[in-house]
Amino acid sequence: MKSQSAQQIIESLKRAQRIAKIGSWDWNIVDNTESWSDEQFRIFGYELLSVKPNHQLFIDSIHKDDKVRVFKAIDDILAYDTPFDLEYRIHCHQGQLKWIHSQGYVYRDDKGESYKNDRNNARYYQ
Repeated sequence: MKSQSAQQIIESLKRAQRIAKIGSWDWNIVDNTESWSDEQFRIFGYELLSVKPNHQLFIDSIHKDDKVRVFKAIDDILAYDTPFDLEYRIHCHQGQLKWIHSQGYVYRDDKGESYKNDRNNARYYQ
C-alpha cells in the first residue's frame, strides 16, 4: 500500500473542512497574529488570503450582543485553561450574520505562560 504524501494529507484535510464547514485557526498570543485555514476565510466571508488574519479582525466580527460572553471565554481560557466552547454570532466581511460554534485550547510554555490559542472547530450555520 502506498502512503500519502504530506501534500495529499493537507489537501484531504482542506476538503474535509470545506465539506463539514469547519475552519481552524491559531492565535499566537505573544505577537498577536493569527493563521487561518482556507475554510476559516470562507466562514468569515473573505476570499482566500485576501486579508492578513489577526486577532482584531476576529474581535471586530463578533456581534455586539455576544462580545461580553466571548471576551469572558477568552479571559477564562487564558487565565484558567478553561476550554473555549461557545456559540456566538459574527458579522461576516460581506455583511452576513452567522452563528458559529467555536472550541479551543491554550498552550503554555515551560514557565506556564500562554503563548498560543488553537480554536479548531468554528462551525457555522445560518
